[in-house]
Amino acid sequence: TGLSFDLLLAEAGDQAFLEADHAGAARALIEIQQLFSAGEFAPQALVDAGANFARAGMVAEALGAYGAVIGEYGDNPLAQVARYRLAQLYFAGGRADVAQNLLTQII
Repeated sequence: TGLSFDLLLAEAGDQAFLEADHAGAARALIEIQQLFSAGEFAPQALVDAGANFARAGMVAEALGAYGAVIGEYGDNPLAQVARYRLAQLYFAGGRADVAQNLLTQII
């Protein structure tokens, strides 16, 4: 298509982020990750989507984004970040047992 990750991010995610539309920014990042799932920035797009979903109070979606990092890019160093953020969300949600399990998986 000739579109770059940077261009799509600038057009889709940045505007939503500037408007404090965290849910919109997260959805834009998910779209970008899907378009460039094999790209080097795909795991970062999911981590950023998870953070934006969390900021928007959309915990289930944040859990899904972070889980996708682990499931799709488990060997990427950002999988450790995703585990940590998942642990934070589970702990905040009263699931200390799940949080502890995730934390023990961080190398």
